[in-house]
Amino acid sequence: MKSDFKIVVKNPHSCSAKEIEEFICLISAGEEVSLLNLESRVLSAQNLVFLYEEHSLQGIIAVKCPSHGYRNYVSSMSSISLDDYKILFELGWLFVVPTARGGNYATQLIRSAMLSIDGEGIFATSRRRNIVYMLSKFGFMQVGNIYPSSCNTQMLQLFIHPPLVRS
Repeated sequence: MKSDFKIVVKNPHSCSAKEIEEFICLISAGEEVSLLNLESRVLSAQNLVFLYEEHSLQGIIAVKCPSHGYRNYVSSMSSISLDDYKILFELGWLFVVPTARGGNYATQLIRSAMLSIDGEGIFATSRRRNIVYMLSKFGFMQVGNIYPSSCNTQMLQLFIHPPLVRS
């Protein structure tokens, strides 16, 4: 990884229209997410994380505020109750541009997203082979049943990171 990368964490409402547009463009490039109401879902996120290298956007991730319906869908499909774990947020939309892959950027993005929620509970869904190792490095546990994605033919796995216990 080059040393001249910069990570920016912002609430979506603090982002410029250009930043939101670039964020959505990278989500779309990943071809893993339904584009239906995507802009409103991006704007309802808790935090958006941008990774720049030499002023060029190279990767993104978000701390999302999943709707009640989506949380219930994930709970039902995985057979795990997210409410039982007191999980408020979802880690998602991780994407690193193909030419920047292999540079440890995904790890930096996940770290920044996790720091932005200060120990709150969070879940993620991913294709099993995708980022299992990276999520486990950050304390996520693979739980529940695998289930089919509603966007493509991939199978998804639920990962949870319960809230940190505060003394």
